[in-house]
Amino acid sequence: MRCFTAFIAAMVLLVATACASKRKADFDSADPGDKLYAIRASTASGNGPEPSRRVVEHLVEQLGSDDPVVRMMAIVALKKITGERKGYDPYAERRRRQASIDAWVQALESAELDGVGSTSGEPAMTRGQANGSD
Repeated sequence: MRCFTAFIAAMVLLVATACASKRKADFDSADPGDKLYAIRASTASGNGPEPSRRVVEHLVEQLGSDDPVVRMMAIVALKKITGERKGYDPYAERRRRQASIDAWVQALESAELDGVGSTSGEPAMTRGQANGSD
């Protein structure tokens, strides 16, 4: 039931952020709505090539968010991009979440995620685009 309630809350928040006229996609914003908009934009179909490696790094950073909806949307986006969750549960206690985040960071630092995201040429979403400045 808790997951269903969180899912409904995430969908309501996602619709609200999509409808907000002044909303900007910004992974670094203090506003969870801006983060959700950036997460949604990172996996939206029609964005051309797959998301850049930097976008994947931003999504991994969001797994540590204090906001459970941001964490849930980040892992959904990572699963869509990589096909993996690495045992991450956005509602688990902080220690268990951190172990999974460490696995994601290790995957980024190793060759495990090579080939995920654009690594050459123009990335699908630059940091400026994620921040709404391009």
